[in-house]
Amino acid sequence: MQTDPQLRAELVLAAVELMGRAGRNGTVLVQGESMHPTLRPGQMLAVEFSPDVTARGDMLVFRQGDALLVHRLVGPAPPLEGRPRLRTRGDGVLALDPPVDLDRVVALVVAFKDGEQWWSTRHRAARAYAWCLAWHDLFWAAVGVVLRRLERRPHGSKIAARLRPAAGAVDRRLLRCVHRLLSRRMHRRVAKPEGA
Repeated sequence: MQTDPQLRAELVLAAVELMGRAGRNGTVLVQGESMHPTLRPGQMLAVEFSPDVTARGDMLVFRQGDALLVHRLVGPAPPLEGRPRLRTRGDGVLALDPPVDLDRVVALVVAFKDGEQWWSTRHRAARAYAWCLAWHDLFWAAVGVVLRRLERRPHGSKIAARLRPAAGAVDRRLLRCVHRLLSRRMHRRVAKPEGA
């Protein structure tokens, strides 16, 4: 039986909402490339639904339209009508996401599975690693803003068209290098998390 994709998305969001209200932990399967190389498609994430506290560098699961995204928290966004909002970015993307209202955040990534092993994101070294990646993400998002502004200038679009792929390639290479060298050193092995 085929179900409407809109209905499936609404059912997934409703299930996530119920688990969050129950204070349950669970797992999320990565499907896209926006967090590559930090996260790969098919990778399992252990999450804490309805997190009380978030910090720069945390990987958040949040609703954007009909989708659930897992992106990194890079800092606060300007409030809208008094409501606090957050800035997020996929590690492998040059642009920031639109600001995220706090009520759209459904979970916090507390561990990820790499091979057969689970790795915690919640101890001091992993937190420092995530904080550095958040600043990396902000820097490269700023590069994206500069390139978009350059595109609006006369003859700037040609220059920006050449620089954008180069900037993206440098960003990805740097992330891959840091990921290979530091990811396992900065994350602590843990037993299978509760709810995973």
